[in-house]
Amino acid sequence: MSLFKHLSVKWKIYLIALVSVLGFGAYLAFNMWVNTGNAKLLSHVRDASFPILERASANRVKLDRITELLNSAVLTGETEYIATASSTAASMQDNFDKIAELSPKTQPEIAIIKKSFDEFFTIAKK
Repeated sequence: MSLFKHLSVKWKIYLIALVSVLGFGAYLAFNMWVNTGNAKLLSHVRDASFPILERASANRVKLDRITELLNSAVLTGETEYIATASSTAASMQDNFDKIAELSPKTQPEIAIIKKSFDEFFTIAKK
């Protein structure tokens, strides 16, 4: 604190302004750094995560639809429902492939899900 006793009032005021400018510059630099990281995260969500979530949600709805169609086929004995369920299953397979393209890291898990779905659909279709 003895440093400030030897400074004149003029230099103390200059020092206050200089510290304020440096602090504001540091705040702006930190803010730009954080916003750049947030922009990268948001672009990843927009380009990869959201389309994956959208397709997974669509597959969940299609799975429910397949179950309804196969139940209706059993109740009514109409093969038309099975054909519709087969086309819906093919659409689900396409969605699985697109999800695998969007997220290469999850391809092994998606392959397991596809295999389980194929087994389910084959048994349910019979």
